[in-house]
Amino acid sequence: MSVVGLSSCALAACGGSASHAASAPAARGSGVHHGTVPGTASGSTGATGQIASAWLAAQVAFHDAALTADPSAPGLAATMVPPQLPGAQSALAAMRSHGELARGPDYYGTPRVSGVTGTTATVVSCIHDEELVYYAATGQPVPGVLGQPDYELVTSTMARTPTGWKVSDQRVQVGACTGS
Repeated sequence: MSVVGLSSCALAACGGSASHAASAPAARGSGVHHGTVPGTASGSTGATGQIASAWLAAQVAFHDAALTADPSAPGLAATMVPPQLPGAQSALAAMRSHGELARGPDYYGTPRVSGVTGTTATVVSCIHDEELVYYAATGQPVPGVLGQPDYELVTSTMARTPTGWKVSDQRVQVGACTGS
């Protein structure tokens, strides 16, 4: 399970401490993100492109906050709403209290908007999570799924707010996909 899954895990009671995530080692402080939003490369700004772009922004915000275990990173509140926002903040606070940080890239795949109903939408993507949670004091990866790279099927609920689309809930299934 990646750090992406860590914020979902805090909400879904995955068991164990929030300090168990997955990823392969990368350069310290690596803020690499990779993802493709269909239609945006050609300048499309339709509703599905906006939703997918907002989803990607939320994933990047959590990834970046995990690099320093910062539960107050401004990108979180800019891209998430409850219950996802307090869950993500709680997971990051737990990382901080355990002396953990994250490093390494995430490959967000190609998010697909699978449904829009009124003010909610669903986004699905297969993420190759190589962001590793490690102990800051030793540089060693944490034990368990948070210390290993994996593919994760991410299903997110997006909410339309006055300031745009934001992630309101997210479910992560480790090993449920092999690429998008």
